[in-house]
Amino acid sequence: MDFFFRLQDHCLHYRFLLILFVLNPSLVFGADTSVPEITYPWWIWPLILLVVTFLMGIVAVLGGVGGGVLFVPIISGFFPFHLDFVRGTGLLVALSGALAAGPGLLKANLASLRLAMPVALIASSMAIVGAMVGLAYPHTSSSSAWVEPSSVSS
Repeated sequence: MDFFFRLQDHCLHYRFLLILFVLNPSLVFGADTSVPEITYPWWIWPLILLVVTFLMGIVAVLGGVGGGVLFVPIISGFFPFHLDFVRGTGLLVALSGALAAGPGLLKANLASLRLAMPVALIASSMAIVGAMVGLAYPHTSSSSAWVEPSSVSS
């Protein structure tokens, strides 16, 4: 039985190497595999985004997760949009999902408006304060804000 497990592990190494060489032939042949840059019309990315987010909405409902959970990693990983815009849109996706679920939860007595209002007030006000601090903080000093202990003179 131990031989069988060692044989499986050994085959996995060969499968990994085969996949690696098939996907990256420059490792085998040492050739220059520079890919020419392909330019797309401006409307192709919004069209692909529409299709992907439609499918993402179906998968998110079936999986029982919010749309923002899937939206930010997939869109930031595969689309050429700036990460700040993707994160902001992900927050709007999560907010709209929560707002859409609110009336149904209140009607079924699964949520209490009396408990949610103080928490929402505090969270909203602190979100505004955090956004203002984030905008006021200069981006150039963000890398120098963390000082390593070895560079501090005593």
